[in-house]
Amino acid sequence: MKTVQLPFFLSSRHATRNSKANRFQVALTPSISIPREASDTRVFILEASAVHTMKNVDDTNNVFMWVNSFGYETTLTLTEGLYATISQLADGLAAAYIKAFSTALTVADTRDQVVDLTVNELTNRVSVVIKARDMQMSDYAKMKGFATLIGINGTEARVVVGDVSTYVASQPAHIDRVNSLAIAAPGLGQGVCVNGSQGEAILCRFPINVGRNEVIQYQPSNYVKSSYPLQGSSFNTLHLALLDQDGNDVDTQQESWSCTLVIEYDMP
Repeated sequence: MKTVQLPFFLSSRHATRNSKANRFQVALTPSISIPREASDTRVFILEASAVHTMKNVDDTNNVFMWVNSFGYETTLTLTEGLYATISQLADGLAAAYIKAFSTALTVADTRDQVVDLTVNELTNRVSVVIKARDMQMSDYAKMKGFATLIGINGTEARVVVGDVSTYVASQPAHIDRVNSLAIAAPGLGQGVCVNGSQGEAILCRFPINVGRNEVIQYQPSNYVKSSYPLQGSSFNTLHLALLDQDGNDVDTQQESWSCTLVIEYDMP
């Protein structure tokens, strides 16, 4: 038997991409064909790289609402993006307040005088601290996405001391919505099961172990090879997808990512 390898160096930079830039396709010129007499066809990712820019705050969880003693509600909308720490999230909340009220306060002043998020490093519980007089946090259901992000589940008691209202989250914060990445190649195999479900043709998964805006490198010592009957198949296009640990699309914020995909088979 002779092993044949077909490597493809693939990048989303100049490819046709979707709006989140996590999916792209490239045309193959010329197209490739897997011989019918081939046996044990396999697909795997040799290496990959992506920039750590995947949003943890988007239009599903970027709204904080509070209400005054007369029942008037105000909505603060955070800018979408990647907030690496609770302090950065608090800065984003303060910036949303400044934008909503066109105030001359700085972010630091807003956190000190109006609204802030603090965290107990031992328990990872976030406290929402509202320092604006006669203001309190609005209903959990109206800002469920943001509340879930910081561990609020709607059961928290309001603790009032003077003009300051504090809510201590009942659950740990979960601002790392994306903690690992997976690469799928739809049409090239069954891939690995994710949480017991076959899903898309996921060929590998790797942790995010670098800081924000740094390059994530995947260079495994042992490859997960997906066996799938490709004998007699022809391809003129390859489709790639970058997903999170649960198999969901991630938003790369238009940053490019790349990988080396290998199709391998045996010939008599």
